[in-house]
Amino acid sequence: MRTDIFLAGVGGQGILSFARVLGVLGLMRKMNVVIGETHGMAQRGGSVTATVRYGDVYGSIIGIGKADLLVGFEPLEAARYARILSPKGTAIVSTSPIVPYSISATRGKYPETQDLIGILRNRGNMVIAFDANEIAEKVKFILTANSALLGAVASTGKIDAQLEDFRSAIKKTVPRKAKENLAAFDLGYEIGRKVAEEQKITDSGKKK
Repeated sequence: MRTDIFLAGVGGQGILSFARVLGVLGLMRKMNVVIGETHGMAQRGGSVTATVRYGDVYGSIIGIGKADLLVGFEPLEAARYARILSPKGTAIVSTSPIVPYSISATRGKYPETQDLIGILRNRGNMVIAFDANEIAEKVKFILTANSALLGAVASTGKIDAQLEDFRSAIKKTVPRKAKENLAAFDLGYEIGRKVAEEQKITDSGKKK
C-alpha cells in the first residue's frame, strides 16, 4: 500500500514539524517512509512545502494528480497546489489566511477564502476545511493548530494507522503540552468526520 501526502503552507507554521510527526507515525507502523522538504523565504509568509510518502516508494517527489492527501496550512497555498491531488484525493485545509509578502507589499487583494476552497471542491475532491487556529484557542494553546489538522487527516482513514498510533506519534514528537495537543487532535478528528459525512450526503444528493 502506498500513501502520498503533500503539505503546503508558509514559513512559521510548523509544516516540517508536522512532517516529522507523520514520519514517526510511519516508523511506529513499520512502514517505509520518505520525507521531502522545500523551503521558501525564511521569514513568515514565504511558501513552504513538504511531502510524506509511505509504502513502496523510493523518492520524495509526488507528481501532479498523485497525492492522496493535501494538507493546506493556509488557504491560498492549498489552492496553489490543488493540481497535486489525485481525483480521489482529500484536502484538509485551515481557513485562517496569512497574507503573503507579495500581496501586502504591492497592496494587492487577498482572494476570498471560500473562492480558494472552491478551487479544490470544483475539482471534485473531498475538502475538509475549518479554522485550525480557532481550535487551538479553544484548548488554550495556539501551537496546537497543527494537531487539529492532524486529527482531520486521521479521520479520512487514508493512513494505515489507528487513532492511538497518531496520539503516540504526537506524544513522542511534540511532548510539550501533550494534553492540549491531544485535545486539539480529538477536536480536529471529530470535525473531519462530521464534514466528510455531510459532504458525502451532499454528493449523493447531487448524483440523484
